[in-house]
Amino acid sequence: MAFGRRLLPFVGRPAPALAQDYMLTQALLPSTLHLRSYGEVETAAVAPLYPSASMVFFQWAFSGVTVGLVAGAVLGRMSVKAWMAFVPLWTTLSYTVGAYSIWGGGFLFHWGVMDYSGGYVVHLAAGVSGYTAAYWVGPRRKEEAGGGNLVVMVAGAGILWMGWTGFNGGDPFSANTDSSVAVLNTHICATTSILAWICCDVAVRGRPSVVGAVQGMITGLVCITPAAGLVQGWAALLMGVASETLPCYTMNAAMSLKVDDTLGILHTHAVSGVLGGVLTGVFAHPTLCDMFLPVTGSRGLIYGVRAGGVQVLKQVAATLGILHTHAVSGVLGGVLTGVFAHPTLCDMFLPVTGSRGLIYGVRAGGVQVLKQVAAALFVAAWNVAATSIILVVVRAFVPLRMTEEELLAGDIAIHGEQAYTNFSSGTNCSLSHETIEVGNS
Repeated sequence: MAFGRRLLPFVGRPAPALAQDYMLTQALLPSTLHLRSYGEVETAAVAPLYPSASMVFFQWAFSGVTVGLVAGAVLGRMSVKAWMAFVPLWTTLSYTVGAYSIWGGGFLFHWGVMDYSGGYVVHLAAGVSGYTAAYWVGPRRKEEAGGGNLVVMVAGAGILWMGWTGFNGGDPFSANTDSSVAVLNTHICATTSILAWICCDVAVRGRPSVVGAVQGMITGLVCITPAAGLVQGWAALLMGVASETLPCYTMNAAMSLKVDDTLGILHTHAVSGVLGGVLTGVFAHPTLCDMFLPVTGSRGLIYGVRAGGVQVLKQVAATLGILHTHAVSGVLGGVLTGVFAHPTLCDMFLPVTGSRGLIYGVRAGGVQVLKQVAAALFVAAWNVAATSIILVVVRAFVPLRMTEEELLAGDIAIHGEQAYTNFSSGTNCSLSHETIEVGNS
């Protein structure tokens, strides 16, 4: 449904993906064949030189990561039964729509929207859906709203950062020139965002914080995701600064809201993803766009006001979904992609030739920014609606939220084990209204 033959403008035809005959054939995304308005082939369908089994695994990993990000917004209170019902429904009805529309050959793909590695498809979608799910499930118990283990957090952040190299570098489906640019830009933006967040902590709180550094790392990685192989290094630096500023502000401003987004997924992923997507419409370099996009002539706003302005609008629409770390950062990254996308890199990656960021042409770049904005709006709106409908349906059959007794006992009630066990003193827990009794003495 996400990468098959067209069924609707936003979804492909369902087909088996695990049959041996299919997995051993050469990978092919048939709907990515892009034709000019008069029928001539502009860019051929994506056909990487490896078997379909590799493509299935690679794209499965992206969908799995997206579901994991959604989970970060409802940790510690959504019931296991509700979650098990939600995941397949959301993956089928929500994730596949964004993936096909932007990556698999849907209407946003052929329109020339830039999302190099998932600022919209992964981070904007996860940020918006996670925040929506947090609204329906409800907040955590007040006494459990604090942080966890800093050492484990830093270790996890390091693993995440290392994995992002393959996340962005593997998206061209080969170890080529564009993938090298994507990897380098990924680390430039992340390190810049970390430094910017630390400086903000010092300016506001008087001292740096480890949590702030990790948040800066995540927002930087998310923001560069839609633009990784489409912008130059100096644009990645600017996006790193921007990816700290807006998500940090939205995260602090959201403290008064009643929705309990456990890991700040809205800010670090949604907002950053939108920002990155829109900035892609500004900075996308024409050469890089022609290397990657199906629509020739794409470019960021700075490379042509007319074409770039349209691209920026495309990016913004595809970005306005993730809330703080992923939503805000995802939006930010999408918009900035429309600003900074380099023409050469765009031609290497995009199906629409001639794409570029805003700074490479006000006319062409302005069009790209408009595309980015439009895409963000579509992804955000679809995920809010789909997530809400799915959760309302699931709620009719099973409770979305764990009982108060289960919340009080925690992991020991649900799984019969604990993440952090005090082996020396043991644990005793008895719950009223339930027959849950745990003894470990």
